[in-house]
Amino acid sequence: MSKLDGQHILVIEDDFLISVSIVDELIEAGATAAGVNSQPDALDHLTSWHFTAAVVDINLGRGPDYASATKLQKAGIPFIFVTGYDSDKLPHEFKTVPLVTKPHSADALVDALLRAIDLATAQ
Repeated sequence: MSKLDGQHILVIEDDFLISVSIVDELIEAGATAAGVNSQPDALDHLTSWHFTAAVVDINLGRGPDYASATKLQKAGIPFIFVTGYDSDKLPHEFKTVPLVTKPHSADALVDALLRAIDLATAQ
């Protein structure tokens, strides 16, 4: 059994190569994963797809944007940030969200997602 078996993960990342890499890492860990590359697409998919967790880049090409993270948090869907930003740049309401800095390893990504999922199920 793989670490992320049964998980359906949305990847919100504007850089095509990074997005493909993350999706591949998640699939390798047993998840079903799909990527979107813009905030409008992300917000659309948040309401139309069933998924169990998300990987969110903070900057989708126009500076920091937390619209997707806010919607995920309100819906109680676990997520992590994968970003070039440091955790001290996060708004207060996202300080407890696991953060993986770019560049990352597949293990760091999967471990952070598992931590986010565990935190969500413990609440």
